[in-house]
Amino acid sequence: MAKALAQTVEPGALLFIDAGSTNLAIAEALAENCGLTVVTNAPSIASALMERCGIETILLGGRVDRGTGACLGPKAMADASLFRPDILVLGACGVDAEQGVTGHVLEEAELKAEIASRAGRILVAATTDKLGTASSYRVVPTERISLLFVENDCPASLLAPFKSRGTAICRAGPEPANAAAAAQRRARR
Repeated sequence: MAKALAQTVEPGALLFIDAGSTNLAIAEALAENCGLTVVTNAPSIASALMERCGIETILLGGRVDRGTGACLGPKAMADASLFRPDILVLGACGVDAEQGVTGHVLEEAELKAEIASRAGRILVAATTDKLGTASSYRVVPTERISLLFVENDCPASLLAPFKSRGTAICRAGPEPANAAAAAQRRARR
């Protein structure tokens, strides 16, 4: 999913990457020398991007919440209000067609919603276990998701409610077992 999502990010964009393990993988999959400015509330993501050429990285301030791995609180909220990202890679604790994107922690959900309110496009990468689930705090409605990235083997039954609401969905390709397997697939095409 990380590679599929990273490939949709236009060079030169202002990209906000929310905290989360899937989003860390997305940050690591971004192409170097793409002229991106990446804003994040996750110290782990900022750290992963520090060594990447051609990616300017901005880390929001605030209290680092151990549970979420995100900078939260008044400082993070004030910092977030300065940005109007072209693209928001939104982390999700739950993604439900009726409830939208949800979070476990109130402070984190508020920060996510603040950033989403000004984002041009909202991209969500959700592992199968998060689809059809809703946490306690609503972040954005399903209609605000520009593109939902799911695992290649995600059951169609989990995607049907999103499709009925008009949500654009991208299935990630299967991960090759090794580079040779990937080359063989390319040769057969």
